[in-house]
Amino acid sequence: MSSFFDRFLSLTRAIFEMREGRIYGKVDMQKTYYFTKEFDAFVPFNFRWGKLGPFSYELSNTFDIITRQGYISYDGSYHYDESNFRYIEDVELPSIIPQFFYELDDECEEEGYNRIHFIECLASIHFLYKYSGMENRDDTFSRLRTLKQNRMEFLEHLMIPSWQFLLKYNLVTR
Repeated sequence: MSSFFDRFLSLTRAIFEMREGRIYGKVDMQKTYYFTKEFDAFVPFNFRWGKLGPFSYELSNTFDIITRQGYISYDGSYHYDESNFRYIEDVELPSIIPQFFYELDDECEEEGYNRIHFIECLASIHFLYKYSGMENRDDTFSRLRTLKQNRMEFLEHLMIPSWQFLLKYNLVTR
């Protein structure tokens, strides 16, 4: 049976392959793993509310470890070199996960959204809706505005498109 660390490295390999070898920084990394967990893939970390939405201290620490060990590199973005994972077992992600991220990238490109702001908005709305007892869009948006007053200049115009995107994946309801 694989160790926890081996399973995490297998997941990381699959995520980086899905993301074409790059994750655009720490916010993108946290939200990528958050949504991967929400789609029932093995992500062994708990997420809490942080200033930029769902955040896992354990995930952050584990990424620091695998960066120091040379599995990935970080220069403001995380990069993956397949040769560093040559002994790591392949794992297949549920098909909904790549679909979600490909569509997220397409939406950002087509609409001119900042990808990091969009994924932050998506994850924040989803987390509040699912884990804070929000019952509808208006309550969720109101709570988000209260919690992220200093981020609204980046997020306000993304809130409705984020909700609509989450609706497509049944991550929120009308």
